[in-house]
Amino acid sequence: MENREERTISLNDLLRAFARYWYIIASTILIGVIVTYVLAFHLITPKYKASVELMVKGKPASTTTEYTTREAFYYVEPVESLLKSDVVLERVYETVNNPNIVVTRAQLKNGISTSRVTTNSIIVKVSFVHPDKELAKIVVNEIFNAAYEISNDDTFRISEILGGTFFDMQMASDAKYHSPNKTLYLIVGFLLGGIVGAGIVLFIDLGKATYRTKEQIEEDLEVEVIGVIPEFEGV
Repeated sequence: MENREERTISLNDLLRAFARYWYIIASTILIGVIVTYVLAFHLITPKYKASVELMVKGKPASTTTEYTTREAFYYVEPVESLLKSDVVLERVYETVNNPNIVVTRAQLKNGISTSRVTTNSIIVKVSFVHPDKELAKIVVNEIFNAAYEISNDDTFRISEILGGTFFDMQMASDAKYHSPNKTLYLIVGFLLGGIVGAGIVLFIDLGKATYRTKEQIEEDLEVEVIGVIPEFEGV
């Protein structure tokens, strides 16, 4: 009887088990979708993103007054670093906060991000994400303003390097919805519910000590099956 413990379930047996216990899988899928729906639509605080697009330009050589695109590439990374620097965020923190608007330093540091429109682009987008839609727009505009003022302020040595190297192309208007991704949450809930349901069905079916085919009986008991009672539905 040792072979019986090593017997594996076939694909057909598994499909029949899923069909027999379909209500378990349907129930876990429904629960998964409901849980993720509540999370995405009611419990998780929505966040909004506002962005400012700016163009980086190269500083002209001493013999010319023209700005070149090739030189601008050298300034893109320093400009991105300046936009996310502590000195800029501290100035934004002092400018934005008032009795009606409160944003913490941690929110500023965690909410800001920069990206390039394309890989080899001199157009940089600086974004800020925050639960308050209006505050996100105010902060990202102030981030650009603070960075621009600091880069052109003679009291900062950075002005010798980045002064006049960037300007805004498009200031932030209305912030747009950013997260959570509600559709993705529902898809994940559906898939997780299905996986959990399939696992429960598999556990139940494998836990049954029974023979599924006459071949299994012949293999375990080493006897030949001489007759099989067919299945039929009663009237």
